[in-house]
Amino acid sequence: MSFPHTHLLPGSSRTICVSGPHISVLDTERPRRVNCRARRSDKAKGGPIRVAAVDRSQKHLATSSDDKCLRVWELIKRGRELPKKATDVRFTQDGQTIIVADKFGDVFAYPLHPPAEKKDEGKKEKDGLASHENPSDGDLVLGHVSLLTACILTPDERYIITADRDEHIRVSWYPQAYQIESFCLGNEKFVSALHIPASAPDRLISGGGDPVLRVWDWMSGALVREIPVLDAVEPTIKVKSLKRKWGEGGEGTAPRKKKRKGKGKGKAAGENEVAEQATDKPSEEPQMEEEGKTVLVVHKIDSVGGEYGQPPYIVFSAVGATALYACPFAENAPAGVQAFDFGLPVLDFAVLADGRILVSLDFQWGDETLEARTATRCLQFTDGNVPHRSRHPPPVLATLNKACLHPATNAELDVLDLYSALASMPKFNLPVPEDEGDATPAPDTEQMTKRQMGRMKNKSAVLARKAAADGGVEEERESKRAKSDEGEGGADMMP
Repeated sequence: MSFPHTHLLPGSSRTICVSGPHISVLDTERPRRVNCRARRSDKAKGGPIRVAAVDRSQKHLATSSDDKCLRVWELIKRGRELPKKATDVRFTQDGQTIIVADKFGDVFAYPLHPPAEKKDEGKKEKDGLASHENPSDGDLVLGHVSLLTACILTPDERYIITADRDEHIRVSWYPQAYQIESFCLGNEKFVSALHIPASAPDRLISGGGDPVLRVWDWMSGALVREIPVLDAVEPTIKVKSLKRKWGEGGEGTAPRKKKRKGKGKGKAAGENEVAEQATDKPSEEPQMEEEGKTVLVVHKIDSVGGEYGQPPYIVFSAVGATALYACPFAENAPAGVQAFDFGLPVLDFAVLADGRILVSLDFQWGDETLEARTATRCLQFTDGNVPHRSRHPPPVLATLNKACLHPATNAELDVLDLYSALASMPKFNLPVPEDEGDATPAPDTEQMTKRQMGRMKNKSAVLARKAAADGGVEEERESKRAKSDEGEGGADMMP
């Protein structure tokens, strides 16, 4: 058994391939592997790589794993601890800044070369705008109130576009992200993928849990058009979501416990040093069931064509789906999504400069026996037609399917958790058990900090004022209704 290729990052001279905890540097033009970066100690500590990005010069690679460490590789050059698990990572065009979005809704900017550590600096005060402390002194760019799912910079890098699990797409200035330019509103479910086509830098394509892809004028936030995709994608989603039960993962779990920290051992020191951030330990997920629910989660969006007179196409993939999908991007083009089905779940894809597309597959998925269980396939657009198998695949394809396969055990493959987004992205409204429906425990004020108690009192006061205001509005409405009835009665009595 071998690790599947979870991330493909092709370049003109080198191609970066991530397979679980392994990083392979391949020669794009010749079928050979240049280097492989992975040590047993690194694998045991960091686990599989979740997000990866490479700069334009392909000199540096940024990765993050389950251990919440941002590693920068000189193609490990250096590692930095992240406050929370990363959901997306990007390089700026000059390759000197790394943008990282995390699960607590914050975006931090890290310099490529970390500053020298200063001794006897003392304890730093917590940033009041950040939802958690940053152990690596990253600069807070912006924050959402929900889990961040995607983050991109516009081609001119004057704006940063972020999406979250609560259907929001925000366009902010960069790096002055406190200045919000616009919102792209209209999504009904989570947004999990963003893309700005090179042929139309004023357009934004978004996808997630909705049955359509949306094309936006991101500067104004106006919706340009919708592309229905569910009918084409749903038949090829072979991996089903996890069925959640009350108290097992998701939003039905008990509240996370708080961490306590402090130098003193006394009670006062412990109370004053209560950490307000929750632990980042993932909740226990239920096991996969045979009859799961089909869930649409758009994984990645890219574009191909648009140059030399070729019509531009949108290319996208979905979590747990066995096909790669393409549809015309032009606004006057007929709407229609065409799928190229591989029979195996698509993990990632990458568009090469010449229009060919490398597609990474979960080639060890399922019990069925397929004739060709290769790790990577190659497709090609020709004269604007739908993708088909490339007759002239790049030399790197042979390396990906042979020399770049790393052996793995069943336990190591289980840790990859390739389809966790099917359960973590949707918001399931679970029915509350009858014996727990009205049993809302009161907060334990003895274990709360003064700041938490203040927040609770402030929230109670706001709710009381709102209730009083609602009561006044109802009285005013009744008064106006009575006067209106009297007026109508008087009008009827007039001769």
